[in-house]
Amino acid sequence: MTAGPALHVRGVVLPDEIVRDLWLVGDRVTFEPVPGARTVVDGGFVLPGLVDAHCHIGIRKGG
Repeated sequence: MTAGPALHVRGVVLPDEIVRDLWLVGDRVTFEPVPGARTVVDGGFVLPGLVDAHCHIGIRKGG
């Protein structure tokens, strides 16, 4: 399986409250610019390690 194009995100990284750019390449996150990356978010908040734990497993197929 290929990773696809790199993605670019710009937002306020919490808890430090610093505006940063980051790139998603496959299953990795980097602060080094990736040429040709597609910007998917420009604003908002970035919280490393956040997991959506509010999931209704079993209510319907697919969770």
